[in-house]
Amino acid sequence: MAQKLNRALGDQERGTPLPPEQLTVEAFLTDWLASSAKGRLAESTYHGYETIVKSHIVPTIGKVRLAKLTPAQLQRLYRDKLDAGLAPVTVVRIHKVLSSALSEAERHGRVSRNVAKLVQAPRIESSKALAFSVDQAKAFMEQVAGDRMYAAYMVALAAGLRRGELLALEWEDVDLVNSSLAVRHSLMKVAGGWRSSDPKTRGSRRVVKLPAFAVEALKAHRTAQLEERLASPVWEDPNLVFTTSIGTLVDGRNFLRQFKAHAKAAGMPATFTIHSLRHSAATLMLALGVQPKVVQEMLGHSRIAVTMDLYSHVLPHLQDEAAAKMGALLASAN
Repeated sequence: MAQKLNRALGDQERGTPLPPEQLTVEAFLTDWLASSAKGRLAESTYHGYETIVKSHIVPTIGKVRLAKLTPAQLQRLYRDKLDAGLAPVTVVRIHKVLSSALSEAERHGRVSRNVAKLVQAPRIESSKALAFSVDQAKAFMEQVAGDRMYAAYMVALAAGLRRGELLALEWEDVDLVNSSLAVRHSLMKVAGGWRSSDPKTRGSRRVVKLPAFAVEALKAHRTAQLEERLASPVWEDPNLVFTTSIGTLVDGRNFLRQFKAHAKAAGMPATFTIHSLRHSAATLMLALGVQPKVVQEMLGHSRIAVTMDLYSHVLPHLQDEAAAKMGALLASAN
């Protein structure tokens, strides 16, 4: 049996299609990743799909004949993953990958139907985005004052950048004269470390205006970085805004650990993460009356519905303010 499978996989690698009755889920997904997904997905998304396939799908149903795959097998896969403690959001990603791949299999006549469409993915309970209050934001700013990554925290809090976008910033992306920065890159996790890549979506590419406190932090950071470069016998990349002490990319996990230590020292809940700075930027902007469309553009959300859903808890305040302004306007007209 093993020899037949190896021979069949070898035929597939040489471009000889497997007969539908021999094609396994593993063989199909391996080919789908290489020939279809890799060419059309953003690099970070592709690597996420690849991890899902190799870690969660192939070990469980990889040997199943693709044409024999049933909704019940997928439902059991999802149930087993949830029972094993996998987060519902990850199981939903498994479902998304399978549904996308099987849709292509259906279009190409390799299966008669997409069985993933007959299976309900786990429900993800919507939760309130964890964000700093004004007092917490001030306490955190005081805590990180003097840290060599102080400017990174200030930019994240002021502009709502994702961790990967923040750590991939280059000086040519920063305009200190016009108080703005351009998001053109994102740091992504790859085998053996981290590297800069293109942003995930077109909407993620954007120009963001910066408040004065973030601009001043960046100016001070640039001066300090130049001093570090002069004192260091080696400096890896002179273009990166935020680096290690020798000019290399900052490891995203190390940055998270540093944030966690500062947040704990400032009395923040243990559930806060780097992403809480992004949520805080959005929440504070909305609370100040900034239009949701502007917040969407600053955050790089693909659709305004994403922004509205994540920060719906702030919107009642905006509605109260709008009602008060409307009342005052019409009352003055009478």
